Amino acid sequence: MRSVQLLESYPCKLLVTATEYKATRERLGTQAEVAALLGVNRVTVAKRENGTMTITTEAVLAIQSLRRPRGKRKSENDQGMP
Repeated sequence: MRSVQLLESYPCKLLVTATEYKATRERLGTQAEVAALLGVNRVTVAKRENGTMTITTEAVLAIQSLRRPRGKRKSENDQGMP
């Protein structure tokens, strides 16, 4: 099956924990911001992060396809450095 081969060779991790999902989301923005980009409710993102909702392969691929908005880059000042 070609579709299985494509998924097996896809350059990302398809199974993530709630903690990993949350870390990815935090790099991208707030729950509300990421939910809007994904086209889901903020509560869906929250449930994935706290482990009360299964994180599907589709959800993983969707969040991994997002890029941090230009204004969200962390500078040295954001890290508490002079």
